[in-house]
Amino acid sequence: MEKLKERITENGIDYILAGDYYIPDLKLPEENRPIGRYGRLHREYLKQEHPARYSSLILTGKWPDEQYPQPGRGNRKQ
Repeated sequence: MEKLKERITENGIDYILAGDYYIPDLKLPEENRPIGRYGRLHREYLKQEHPARYSSLILTGKWPDEQYPQPGRGNRKQ
């Protein structure tokens, strides 16, 4: 049997070998924008009271942008 490659790229997506399967090597974008005092308080509230929603926001990459828009972009949802 042919030995499988450790990493492959197809359609612009990198895959890594895990056992006999290739799993997409997905990474979330790095966000180092400060969220301030109330952002930190809200983050702790979500972690404690709504962990499923907090996890969903983190995994989809919407935290903190959905909750705390960047200055100059306005606070109104479009």
